[in-house]
Amino acid sequence: MSLFRRRKKSARPAQGRRPADFKSMVLRVSSGGSGRRVSKPRLVLTWVFLAALVAGLGYLSVLGMRFVGHALFDENELFSVASFDIKTSGDVIRPDLVMEYAGLNECSNIFGISIRDRREKFLQLVPRAQEVEFSRRLPGTLELRVMERVPIARIAMKGYFLSVDRDGRVLGPTTASRLPVIVGHGMPGLRPGLDLKDTRVMEAIEVLIVCDTSPVGRSFRISQLDVKEKGEVGLKLAEGEMVRLAWDGMADRNPVSRAGLEEKLGKVVLCLQASASRGKRIARLDMRLDRNIPAQEY
Repeated sequence: MSLFRRRKKSARPAQGRRPADFKSMVLRVSSGGSGRRVSKPRLVLTWVFLAALVAGLGYLSVLGMRFVGHALFDENELFSVASFDIKTSGDVIRPDLVMEYAGLNECSNIFGISIRDRREKFLQLVPRAQEVEFSRRLPGTLELRVMERVPIARIAMKGYFLSVDRDGRVLGPTTASRLPVIVGHGMPGLRPGLDLKDTRVMEAIEVLIVCDTSPVGRSFRISQLDVKEKGEVGLKLAEGEMVRLAWDGMADRNPVSRAGLEEKLGKVVLCLQASASRGKRIARLDMRLDRNIPAQEY
């Protein structure tokens, strides 16, 4: 009997070693523990539900804010209308007309009206108004500032005249004899509020604008403008002179064509001065040409 016995090898694998079938066991465990995949239709329905929920919450929050705003402002007696402060840039649109066309007679709260809607409606109903500004002055004052359009000429109709501004907007009937008259337009159905930007009337208005904004306008006064003939504007001056006028880019109405028009009108002034220096007056002047300008004197 030996003092030291030889130990028998254990059937258990050594430390750190794996049994031969470990890989297959792991594979079996992995395949057996795989979770179920969510179907695509169910995933789509989930996202649709979440989107609808978010949209619904947003809509409810907007309604809540409107309700709070309505309670705090629109129905608050603190902001009841106490006065109207109305000012206009001219003398045609009176404050009582502003009240009527802006629908302010039934206004009881300064927050109870839509400023944007009232502004658009007022500009539609009042062609003479170029701009209108609404503002609120706490606690109970509505302020309105109206900028009137300024007529630059009269358009001759059958038995009456319609005023028109520099933008080509028809303003309404007028009896102002100081305004020059535009004839030959061939438009019998004109009415207040119409826009004439795409018509030959604008060529006549261009002449008047240049006369108002440049030194040439101080040398003569235009009493009538005829736009009957395409490609030219017939001028009748206050002293009776007749001028046939044409310039490059008449239909463009841009700074370049306006500069050309100012140059042509400057030549009209020179012709008038030259004739006067000889003790004569011009009866007819053809300014459709740039050189060798035909003129008839008396």
